[in-house]
Amino acid sequence: MAQSSVAVVGAGMAGLTCARLLAGAGASVTVFDKSRGPSGRLSTRRREAGQWDHGAPFFESVSPDFRTQCLQWQTAGIVQAWDAADTWVGVPRMSVLGRFLSRDLALVTGCRVARVQASARGWRLIDMEGSDRGSFDRVVVAVPAPQAAPLLDGAPALQRHAAAVEMRPSHAVLLNFSHPIATTAAVLRPTSGPLRLVVRNTAKPSRPGTECWVAHTAVDWTSGVLEADPASLGPELVDAFCTVVGQSVTPAGVQVHRWRFAQADGLPAYPEGFALDDTRSLGVCGDWCAGGGVEGAWTSGRDLARALTAADGARA
Repeated sequence: MAQSSVAVVGAGMAGLTCARLLAGAGASVTVFDKSRGPSGRLSTRRREAGQWDHGAPFFESVSPDFRTQCLQWQTAGIVQAWDAADTWVGVPRMSVLGRFLSRDLALVTGCRVARVQASARGWRLIDMEGSDRGSFDRVVVAVPAPQAAPLLDGAPALQRHAAAVEMRPSHAVLLNFSHPIATTAAVLRPTSGPLRLVVRNTAKPSRPGTECWVAHTAVDWTSGVLEADPASLGPELVDAFCTVVGQSVTPAGVQVHRWRFAQADGLPAYPEGFALDDTRSLGVCGDWCAGGGVEGAWTSGRDLARALTAADGARA
């Protein structure tokens, strides 16, 4: 892809995977993200009381290709196997993956792209303040479906698919305690009540500090309280946590974070796990395109990068 300029909107696993492969193929790549740093839901919140991987607490490798990638990351010292076969965590925190994948890439943070407009050169990016962020030969949209759809005006067929995807919400509950909880479990998966996943964050490798736990709520429960102030949900979720661990415990601190677009509801949006418009210059990828999860995001970003590179080679 020599001489091509590519804008990637979204610095999560899918966007960064796609960006790295395109840059490796010779493209000039700029990544834009609305957050203060890369990682997307591979995020970590750090406070004086400890740290919590409150997006994806861990991830699994199912396909041989992704397991090979995880082993390469392990060799690089940024992930370790944990808790079960083919289950991985970033070290010393999940957000290290985003930092690692974005190294040496042109990364523009704190920028919310509002429009992708056709231009003589290809595409022009306009942010929420109306500022022109430059023209690019190709654009990759790697954000959740409800955020992707408004950016796909230039590819109506892709836009229709993205607009039809319903993404379900979840809350992450971040708890810290002054003393360890009396249980040997590192991961709990309750089948009733508000919580669906409870993880002892300090049980992971290289997690210093006090006793910290992360719990994720069931999407159906979250949908009923979606617009409530997250902090107001704390008491009910602490009670649910006590039920799950089977003991009455009082946290030293509680934080509740809302993930409005936690997971796609239903089948992958695109049969190939990514999509390109007819001119091969506007693409979309993400976990919601390819069945969900970190592996889905990685696969979607990889396959879109391969398709873009192949299309460019066919034109040469």
